Amino acid sequence: YIVNMDYLQVINYLQLITLLLGAAVGLLMGLTGAGGGILSVPLLIFALDLQIYQAGPIALAAVALSASIGAVMGLRAHTLRHKAALLMGLFGLMFSPIGLWLSHQIPNTPLQLGFGLVLLLVSSHRILQIYHAHKGIIPIRSAPPCQLNQSISRLIWTVPCARALIGSGASAGLLSGLLGVGGGFIIVPALKKYTDLPMTSIVATSLGVLTIVSVGSTLLASMANTIPWAIATPFIFGSGLGLIMGRHLSKKWESARIELLFAVFSMLVSFSLLYKSIFHGIDTMNIIIAWAQFTPIASLIGGVLIGLSAVILIATRGRILGISGMIGGLMQFNNTPKGHYSWRIAFILGVMSASFFYQLWMTAPESRIDTDYIPLVFAGLLVGFGTRMGSGCTSGHAVCGLSRLSTRSLIATLSFMASGFIVAYVYYHLR
Repeated sequence: YIVNMDYLQVINYLQLITLLLGAAVGLLMGLTGAGGGILSVPLLIFALDLQIYQAGPIALAAVALSASIGAVMGLRAHTLRHKAALLMGLFGLMFSPIGLWLSHQIPNTPLQLGFGLVLLLVSSHRILQIYHAHKGIIPIRSAPPCQLNQSISRLIWTVPCARALIGSGASAGLLSGLLGVGGGFIIVPALKKYTDLPMTSIVATSLGVLTIVSVGSTLLASMANTIPWAIATPFIFGSGLGLIMGRHLSKKWESARIELLFAVFSMLVSFSLLYKSIFHGIDTMNIIIAWAQFTPIASLIGGVLIGLSAVILIATRGRILGISGMIGGLMQFNNTPKGHYSWRIAFILGVMSASFFYQLWMTAPESRIDTDYIPLVFAGLLVGFGTRMGSGCTSGHAVCGLSRLSTRSLIATLSFMASGFIVAYVYYHLR
């Protein structure tokens, strides 16, 4: 028998690298909670040159083992809220197959670009939180919907509490299937926002949710034969060892410094991922940039006018510029206070008449609608329902909310933008 020693050396070297990558991911999860698993996919992409749909199932398999170990440790320490974890995990498991299907339909470069943007937003928001904590800036927050009964040490379950946890779990499941990240970066902030649990309980509960979502997603990916077990096995083993080591080190190291280093490292990884997506992936997409439609000056002026109108409205009326809220207020005759009709009507008329005055001096751009009226009416109903459910639209959340660094507006903007991208791609390319 002739054995190719060079080939065996390459295999052993690859397995060693994969083992070390898994240990690094497990260590991060042990130190920072479920959110540390977000770096598993970028590390696999850079070190092993995998694509998102290849790296995602491997990352989910590793996160499943690491999270389950952490969840068991949390159960033994009586810090895991099993009912909350079960509720969020089950709804995450329901939406995970949708994300898995989409990951095989969307090209790699848009997925990689979207992952980089998500990682950049998450790391930026975390750095901002650490800065506020260092400066002693305490954000004003209302009572969370999920509150802990101190006498019996259990959560008080209400409809708003269940609704908040269900929405967070469903979002985490969708992104875990789509990007292979487990959704820990959504679960941990959601538990911080919607509950008053201590940090140790938040970390343990997030690992419990992550266990349910990632185990279910891994089983689905395994049944679809999309997991390369030759790479996944050492990565999973290394992540388990790293998690145990990270849990012990977290008791000795300062948590604020760990989170700052993790956030800065995540931001650097996001920059690298965006650079790779833009400058190395654009050649494979056959993209042609229509420079005739590239109007940075006009776009800048339009953005300044929108921001200026928002500032004037809040300075003169003390109201957030939200178009859907203005129209909704006009339609609710009994609930809208007196004196709030005139400025709403004036603003809506100004928006509608802006295009008319623009055409008096400038040539209006060509507009064309390539669909029937029935889809337009149905789309309008969905937009109205969504803005009502999300307590605002792009003007209220994306313009005003993001400018004042609102976490709720950030999540709302990411949700409806991502939903719009997915629906447009499915409608025009996959039907």
